[in-house]
Amino acid sequence: MTRSRRSVERRQPGFQVWPVVAVGILLWACVAEPVVAQDITGYVSIDCGGTGGVDPVTLMEWVSDDGFLDSERQLVNERVAVRARVRLNSARPEAQDNAEQLKTAMVFVPGARAKSKYCYNLTVAHDATTSTDYLVRAMFPSRALTAEGNVPLDAYGSRFYFTVDSTFVSTIDLDPSEATTVEMVVSSLDTNLLVCLVPLEDRSSMAAISSLELRPLNGTLYSNRGSAKSNTGTTTKMQSSYLVTVARFNFGGNESSPSVRYPSDPYDRLWQAGRLSKQALGEVGARRRMGKVQMRLEVSDDNDTPGEVLETAWEGESMASKITFEFDIRGAQAVRPLPTFFLTMMFLDVGPELDAGAPPKPRLVYVDLVDYSPESASSVRWISGTTVQHNLTTRWYNYKQLFFHNEARFTVSADVNSSLPAMINSAELLGEFDAVNQRTAPVDASAITDFSERFENLVDTAGDPCLPVPWDWLMCSIEIPPRITQINITGDVVAGELNARVGNLSRLTVLDLSNNQFNGSLPESLAQLVTLNALDVANNSLSGELPAFEPKSLKNLQSVTLRSNAFSGSLSDLVNALDTPVSDMDLSFNNFSGAIPMEITNLKNLKSLDLSNNQLSGTLDSGIFNLPKLTTLNLKNNSLEGMVHDDLWKESRPVEVALDDNKFTEINLTTWGQAQRFYEFEQRVSLVRNTIRNVILPSHVNLNNSDRRSWEMLPNQGHILLGGTPWCEQIGSNASLVQRYLCREDEREDFWMPDTADKNGVSTRTLVIIGVACGLLVLLMGFIVFVFMWRVWKRMLDLRQIQEALAKDDVRPPFFKYEELKAATGDFSKRNELGKGAFGAVYKAKLADGSIVAVKRLFATEQNVADFLKEMVLITGIKHRHLVQLKGCCVRDKQRMLVYEYAENNNLAEALWGKDKAFVLTWTQRLNIAVGIARGLSYLHEELQPKIIHRDIKPQNILLDKDWNAKIADFGLARPVNEDATQMATHIGGTLGYFSPEYATLGMFTEKLDVYSYGVLLLEIVSGRRCINFSLPEHDVSLRTVALRLYMEDKLLNVAESGLLAQSPGDEITSVLKTALACVQEDPNKRPSMSQVVNMLTGNSGVAFDIVKELKEQRMWLQDVDDESTLSSFSDLREREDRSLLYSSSSSGGALRTTQLSDMKPRWSSRAMS
Repeated sequence: MTRSRRSVERRQPGFQVWPVVAVGILLWACVAEPVVAQDITGYVSIDCGGTGGVDPVTLMEWVSDDGFLDSERQLVNERVAVRARVRLNSARPEAQDNAEQLKTAMVFVPGARAKSKYCYNLTVAHDATTSTDYLVRAMFPSRALTAEGNVPLDAYGSRFYFTVDSTFVSTIDLDPSEATTVEMVVSSLDTNLLVCLVPLEDRSSMAAISSLELRPLNGTLYSNRGSAKSNTGTTTKMQSSYLVTVARFNFGGNESSPSVRYPSDPYDRLWQAGRLSKQALGEVGARRRMGKVQMRLEVSDDNDTPGEVLETAWEGESMASKITFEFDIRGAQAVRPLPTFFLTMMFLDVGPELDAGAPPKPRLVYVDLVDYSPESASSVRWISGTTVQHNLTTRWYNYKQLFFHNEARFTVSADVNSSLPAMINSAELLGEFDAVNQRTAPVDASAITDFSERFENLVDTAGDPCLPVPWDWLMCSIEIPPRITQINITGDVVAGELNARVGNLSRLTVLDLSNNQFNGSLPESLAQLVTLNALDVANNSLSGELPAFEPKSLKNLQSVTLRSNAFSGSLSDLVNALDTPVSDMDLSFNNFSGAIPMEITNLKNLKSLDLSNNQLSGTLDSGIFNLPKLTTLNLKNNSLEGMVHDDLWKESRPVEVALDDNKFTEINLTTWGQAQRFYEFEQRVSLVRNTIRNVILPSHVNLNNSDRRSWEMLPNQGHILLGGTPWCEQIGSNASLVQRYLCREDEREDFWMPDTADKNGVSTRTLVIIGVACGLLVLLMGFIVFVFMWRVWKRMLDLRQIQEALAKDDVRPPFFKYEELKAATGDFSKRNELGKGAFGAVYKAKLADGSIVAVKRLFATEQNVADFLKEMVLITGIKHRHLVQLKGCCVRDKQRMLVYEYAENNNLAEALWGKDKAFVLTWTQRLNIAVGIARGLSYLHEELQPKIIHRDIKPQNILLDKDWNAKIADFGLARPVNEDATQMATHIGGTLGYFSPEYATLGMFTEKLDVYSYGVLLLEIVSGRRCINFSLPEHDVSLRTVALRLYMEDKLLNVAESGLLAQSPGDEITSVLKTALACVQEDPNKRPSMSQVVNMLTGNSGVAFDIVKELKEQRMWLQDVDDESTLSSFSDLREREDRSLLYSSSSSGGALRTTQLSDMKPRWSSRAMS
């Protein structure tokens, strides 16, 4: 038998086509040949939750999770990972792919030891310069799960994220009865491919998987994807996109049989029998096979469609018949956004062959894409008259296909010059999306892995440290590759010595290891962390002297906490290593010795200094009292001696001063009480149990003055305590009023002298008057007691009704007593007020147990209890690390109070524009805050059911904790809404400058209102200016207008606050600004979702950047809202902020997206057969 190879090169008129030749050769054989076994080197088949075994269909070996699931044994032992049985509910289980594996599942349940992600680590071949593609197929079970050990699963949600390496793939929501399959084509970043299940951030739902398969692919099989460059600009192998399978149709296949796969397909792809379009039932009658004649496909650098697929086809019933089939685009987009698609169609004439010498009957077909145009129901010719031959396969493909409707419907028709009806063998559609081609920076990944491997109790170390989500105890930057910026291991009972390699984390800003069992000494490598802002190793077992830090080596440190360890030695090196940014130092309960370094007086931004319970000695430098921002000074229980200077009482002195249990011998009160701020700040100074023998009193104080009226100016909470000192002991019982005031050990002790008794007699009339008055007083008191008891009973009844109502919604927040909160806030004093909004004032409160909370006291309102309960149910049900946590409430008559966690760094408005800023927010801190807000809003919009719209996103409602992490607060306007429902507001609430146009003009709002507000907020974060500033020229009043104008002028970087460019690459700042512009579009449908915003900011999905890429092409809509003309009507609002409606002029301008027909034309190749 001779073999010939035929190749065809054609170009259709009006089409751009790329011919690809030598696609593979089919051999005709007279006798059927058995299928040759394929090389399955590199194949991985994991029976998740099962025991493995040989698959009865493919005869391939399946293995258990052991050896692939990171920390599998630990997860199982901790009952985080549990094996489960799955009840199959398929109508035709024999046609179910991987039916045996779908009978089991590995389930990851929420709990105290839950992780940020659960990862399968697959070893793959990798070449840095050669593309190595893999097919990854994951199957997820239905919710019909029964866990081993009777672990209850019904209480958990079943929604989680599915990721491959650093790329978010899809949100998985387990179906009640059917399995879910996600199949992809991916490329490896290195020799390990990480496939992870990521729980929702509130850890409220479980994750589950039944099977995971890895199949190496031919390097050119799906090679027509975008290319990417490495960080160095070279074209080393780094994937820029993934493909996710939408459908593979085997036209003419048996619908009652499982999919065609291995060994027919050497890559084990699943080819499902094609189904008729709903609109084309009855159009196709004949589905022809080649009968006993078998075909064998040689391996080639093309699609390699299996012979079993090519030997069947759909054929038109007549010459006029059209073969119609469709792809479910909406279903594919539900898996994840897919901007473009990779589409392939294969044609081979499998009809009866002609007798030798008979003239050939041409079969010519054309293919139309129905309803292609987004504006009309028109069709477009996808393939023009191509010949379908017996001995040559014809392949048409397009790897940048666009679709604009929920279905992609194709019709295959016979050409007018054809002698045979239309025929098609197979079609394949894969969606393409951008992939993240990086992992954590290698130097950081190596250092943190080495750090984590030393501590067995670290519970979250699976996969990559930062991507796709960071380990729970880490925070990472949003750059690519990401850098580790925070380590927060607090209260995890981790034991062991600190690793010196932590010093290699050159971008670390926060190192919090408090409340653990770390031992050994602090590593000297900490001096390398020049970016470190906060160091907290409190309550550990660390010991030894501190490292010999170089001067100013910790120049960016703002907070130092070494409390409750066993450190010893001098403080000189540490103090010299610090610089002006430091604001808080707590070195208490250690064994530090020597004098307090004089250099500490150079730390001009120091607010709190605690050196108590050490072995410090020497005199106290008076300069420490002159630190301009110092409010708290605690030096108790040391061996300090000498005089306490009168600088303590001057204008700039600290408010809280504790010098108890030292060896001071003299105190100078010369300037005591003379500073005006003495009464304002209510200074409290304690020198109890010192060796003070001499007190220098001010000249205006008379020791013999016992008149109460002369002491009325003393502040209620201010005091000086000298009790337990020799000076007080030698006074004895003859102490004057001043001495009694000073010689107390507790400010609550009464120091007033008793009044002199009146011994003169009284008249009978006086006694009668007194008696009558007492009788009336008793009656009055009885009435008051009755009213009081009635009100107490009424309050108890109201409280019981509220608690019962909340219990019906399974909400049981702690209830605080009114008196408790009144005492904790100093009777809601102005001194403790943190801020005030439209709904109430917020106060700092110190509870009886010493904990600090924030109390929001709502203004008196007619709001009934039912409305308040609705808000309580709403707020209590949301828990997220970027949402402020509700700790309880208080209801008394019309008083409504909410108790929240306390944010140490106030709010974002204060950080950006506060008058008392110690420093300007760094670029890293701003990005961290922006990402935190975005994650919080994404949780409200996309992870809660029903979703919640905040409606008042602004800097004042973004609280900042001690590590400058953002927490969204003030849910006074927040409302739960049904899915995809547009709401109408009867009252427009919000803040000037943050309204979206549709909300301002029509009162309509969806979650895109929050997106718009976030975009404005993001501009404020980057620019450092307010969104509305009437003190500027009219054309610069609106920050949005300024940003749009500079964008149009290609000067967008000018929006950024001065100094930021020196801290970060300009393209990173530009990217954030473009994200903000994408959020403030007039058309809410064009604004991204908050999850897309998170991806845009973290660099985890290039798909989201498609929105930003359209900015240059859609400049017309950028000026749809004329902010300048809008704001001119608000000229009377200068210098004040008001919750008013910001009207917006409407414009007919809109985005016009055009698509060249040549962009969707198919390419074609042919495969010869003999």
